[in-house]
Amino acid sequence: MDREKRLRRVALLCCHFARNCAYYLSGWNGKKTKATNEFWATVQNNFLDISILEWLKLFGDHNDKHHWKKVVDDRDSFKSAMLTSCGITEDELNSCRKSFKEYRDRFVAHLDSEETMHIPELDNSLALAKYYYTFVATELGASRLRNLPDDIESYYQKCFYASETHFGK
Repeated sequence: MDREKRLRRVALLCCHFARNCAYYLSGWNGKKTKATNEFWATVQNNFLDISILEWLKLFGDHNDKHHWKKVVDDRDSFKSAMLTSCGITEDELNSCRKSFKEYRDRFVAHLDSEETMHIPELDNSLALAKYYYTFVATELGASRLRNLPDDIESYYQKCFYASETHFGK
């Protein structure tokens, strides 16, 4: 796969994550779900599951071809800038990755014997994906983004507000 194609695929994954995360989060009013029946509860939870799966392609397995370590040339500078920009520590990044993997492995890919689901915190993961997207979009340049958004934050907000029309404000 050539560099441009790989960068575009990473950008798509970032967008898929941001969109599904926005759809999931818009379905909450504080700690109370806006889902009013089984259908909407299922839809809302599916948004979470897809978010987890997409994010792990970008930040989970270091051997995945879309993982930032496989895409970024200067890993140390990127990681340092990413953590600083997102306001998180390396321990928090590792904790985020661990909680996403545990959720995926115990409740999405398999159903382990645990009875309590621990939904990962999404704020740090969203900030990381937005940073990664911005890096990739900058490297691609506006002309090669084509149908991808120029600004991932605006895209996230657009998705969030669009979803609110279904879940309600």
